[in-house]
Amino acid sequence: MVTTIPWDAPAAMPTARSYLAAAADAQGRIYAIGGRNASNSTVATVERFDPSTGTWSTLTAMPTARDALAAAADGQGRIYAIGGYGASGSAVATVERATPNSAPSAATNLAPDGVTIDLNNVNRLSWIFNDPDAGDTQSKADVRWRPQGSTGAWTTVTVTSPNAWYDVPGGTLTAQDYEWQVLTYDSQGVAATAWSALAYFTAASPPTSLTITSPTNGSTISTSTASVTWSTPDQTSYQVRRLADAAGVADAATIYYDSGEVVSAGTRSLSVIFDVTGRTEHVQVRIKDSGGLWSAWGDATVTVSYTPPGTPTADLVADNAQARIIVNITNPAAASGEPTVSYNDVYVRETGSAGAGSRFATNVI
Repeated sequence: MVTTIPWDAPAAMPTARSYLAAAADAQGRIYAIGGRNASNSTVATVERFDPSTGTWSTLTAMPTARDALAAAADGQGRIYAIGGYGASGSAVATVERATPNSAPSAATNLAPDGVTIDLNNVNRLSWIFNDPDAGDTQSKADVRWRPQGSTGAWTTVTVTSPNAWYDVPGGTLTAQDYEWQVLTYDSQGVAATAWSALAYFTAASPPTSLTITSPTNGSTISTSTASVTWSTPDQTSYQVRRLADAAGVADAATIYYDSGEVVSAGTRSLSVIFDVTGRTEHVQVRIKDSGGLWSAWGDATVTVSYTPPGTPTADLVADNAQARIIVNITNPAAASGEPTVSYNDVYVRETGSAGAGSRFATNVI
């Protein structure tokens, strides 16, 4: 029985040949190697057919022209041209090997994408270089951007580097929506098969510095707890912190308190504990707007000066039956000018260690 299979006719070879050899690489591309041309001359021609595109390309010729040769590919896709008859008509033992180079695939994982960036800052556009040839690297990349939805000209920058990023200098972009993409090149300068898919971002200026309405700059904090309030028209999150003062300047390396990012569109006030008296501090507030950008820090320099409550005494009692330690706290009666104790915080630290330690109980009465 004869099994019927369908045949079709892909594109013909660019060079008609007989007595040639053929092999396939790791990507399934077919190599037509050597043979005799239409004039019956032995040739070194090498042409490659890519089934994914249905097209042929002419490659670097073999060093030695041969016909009636053999060809094979190894596990890494390298092509071997083996033996055959040379141009003189004599059999040869020549073995020559080619390492095919594949074009990179389109770059992926573009960033930023779908976010807002500060147009005043240096902004990094990054991507992932993709290449089917193991170990191949990027030699350069064309990065381009334009207003989103535009059909006009692109702004294009060529990055000659294996680094898969480009840092856009601050002030290059204007406040609008952008689309961007990248075309990469491998170590041999072969361009990727296509530009990357488009990515998008919004360039904007950050919100202007907010106004701290309380405490005011130069004021005195006369109680251990004070309300920090501010004014701003557009807020999705806020952050409040207390910093040390260094000759009139906030010392960002010494942070006494930090609320971290607090997601809230409506809050404009936070009660903050000033746990140490007798020093100058900086109260700072910043907000994130609806575009996702942070404002600069608003700053108010304050003097913390209040009369603290008396110092409590504490003793520890081991309760072995319950496998616990009982902390007994005695607060002294308020002396003249001292506030009445409302509650205690309890801290623990290892013997010999510095600092207040870790708070493990609060509102202990």
